[in-house]
Amino acid sequence: MKYDYFDADYFQNGQTKGTVYNNYLEVARTSAIYREIAQLIFNVFRPVRTLEIGCATGIIVKHLNELGVEAHGIDVSEWAITNREHDNVVLAGAEQLPYPDGHFDFVYSVHAMEHIPAPLKDSAFAELKRVSEKAVHLHMLPIVGEGPYSGPKEIVDEILHRDPTHSLLEGIGWWRQQFSEIGFNAVGASVSFAHESGNVDLGVSQLFVSNYDVGLDVLDRLRVWNANVVNQIRSNYLAAKRGLHLPVGALSGEHILTATGEWNDVVFDPENLRVNQNSVMSAKVSVAGDTGCSLRFCFVTEEGAEADLWRDFPVGTSVFSFQLSDFFPRIGSVDQSPVRRIHFGGVASADTTVSLSVTEQGNLVFTS
Repeated sequence: MKYDYFDADYFQNGQTKGTVYNNYLEVARTSAIYREIAQLIFNVFRPVRTLEIGCATGIIVKHLNELGVEAHGIDVSEWAITNREHDNVVLAGAEQLPYPDGHFDFVYSVHAMEHIPAPLKDSAFAELKRVSEKAVHLHMLPIVGEGPYSGPKEIVDEILHRDPTHSLLEGIGWWRQQFSEIGFNAVGASVSFAHESGNVDLGVSQLFVSNYDVGLDVLDRLRVWNANVVNQIRSNYLAAKRGLHLPVGALSGEHILTATGEWNDVVFDPENLRVNQNSVMSAKVSVAGDTGCSLRFCFVTEEGAEADLWRDFPVGTSVFSFQLSDFFPRIGSVDQSPVRRIHFGGVASADTTVSLSVTEQGNLVFTS
């Protein structure tokens, strides 16, 4: 299999190849999110030996080795390997991994698995099984129906196929089934990141599986990590005065809220607000400008449980209803204790305005 499409233009001048990359070499070296991913792996999972599938030049591999982890990476791009950041980055495809059986205890990827050619899918999954011992897999990729890829499938497919190397574009059930067939099952948790930019998706479109029962020690470290991310995001926006922080009890009436730009969160501290599986919520969102936006509603409870909901909105006014079952559970269950904090934000090219109130029945309602 030849992979000539992944050349210098693909990474350095992406608009010519249907990618979001531009000046990848310099951007990757200074990227906060790549350092954060390495720190997450080191702090939370504490692996002995890691493998990154589709690592490009291998900047995360480099960061991990600097932290003391034996990290390896493979990529199919000859250009990427020529410009590799570490000697442990080699030219190879997922369908033929140059490593011994059971060599890794942590395998991950960042927007790479979807590039595996469909005819090579079975060989690639067989190889992933072969090189994994007692291992965790964390793959961040565009999963149809998750995060910013939750719109109509035909529209999501059309956008993602602007990069013709996108091959495996499927829903979460399909991905979980592929891993289940090689002995990996879903882990009931997810990972959050504080340094995403642009079309935020790593924290909401990910596959987290393992071929053993992940211990409570790992899950506890992950809860601490995610809580720190939430606090860091909140602190950054409040410090920059980019958001509005409403005090306890402020939801007794209606409030006009405006978010502009990337992750310009508005933060609420509601009073005595509980939600359960029967709660019905609705939102009326007004989007200005000439392009739509992707918004996130995140609930955090007094016990530290966290769940969020992403929706894409067109220009103009949209109305939708949702229930707790529509949320993506990050930590615990948000219907077990009162909601302590609500985040509203996302990615918008112009002002996005919402008026918020709580009904007498205690249901959360967004109205214009």
